[in-house]
Amino acid sequence: MTNYFLLLCFSLMGLSHATAQPVSISLSNQMDTICDNESLSYSVTVQNCPIINSVSWLINSAVVNSNNSLVFDTTGFQQGDVLQVQVSCQVAIDSILVLTSSSNPILVNSFTLDAGPDLYIDSGSTVQFQASSTASQLNWSPGFLVSNPLIIQPTTSPNETTTFMLKGTLSSCEKLDYVTVFVKGSFRIPNTFSPNGDGKNDIWLIPNINDYPSNEMIIMNRFGQELYQSRPYTFTNAWTGIFNNRELPEGVYFYILNLGGDLGVKKGTISIIR
Repeated sequence: MTNYFLLLCFSLMGLSHATAQPVSISLSNQMDTICDNESLSYSVTVQNCPIINSVSWLINSAVVNSNNSLVFDTTGFQQGDVLQVQVSCQVAIDSILVLTSSSNPILVNSFTLDAGPDLYIDSGSTVQFQASSTASQLNWSPGFLVSNPLIIQPTTSPNETTTFMLKGTLSSCEKLDYVTVFVKGSFRIPNTFSPNGDGKNDIWLIPNINDYPSNEMIIMNRFGQELYQSRPYTFTNAWTGIFNNRELPEGVYFYILNLGGDLGVKKGTISIIR
């Protein structure tokens, strides 16, 4: 009993001594202005707290993390969100102090960017893009194939099927989107596609491939491993960038397309962009 009483006294004296200076917390972060879906990290510094009982993180007063971590990061911030941290500090055996610190309202440079639907034209025709965006700056690529690469809806008249990239910028934040103009009557194998699940250019489509019903397609990685094989290659079984039920990473892959009979063999590369 005597030993326990002494231990209790020493504990009380330790807590009393540790809290001679005021307990305080301070919230620090990398920045308060971010781009859409950009990760933002905060940390909390706790001073003169003998025992930290708990640390909770809140967004707009709703608890989003209570794992007692002194660091918090997320990509889920919305315009005007306020982050708070609550620290529970044991300052004495029978005394708990809860401190709260808040961030400034977070500014999110959010904007929309949509290159529009894929377009289909006859060879020699001109078509206007149906893009939309709230970006402050725009740039189409390849720029030499459009009437004005800096406006939202330029016109184009490519001689062959071409995939265009639209880049939007707002306060140093960037987004990219893609649109393909398919030229009827031409046979060109697109060298890129973006199977990211947004419903645009998710499938590696080859215009007029159905005109070659005896074709055979083989796709390989750079080590020569076969990733896809089809006879024939058509719009309905076109490659989606999947191998063994898993999405393949961004990169360059290789194809061999036998058009059938004596029509020849085409070889080249196809890039996955996600």
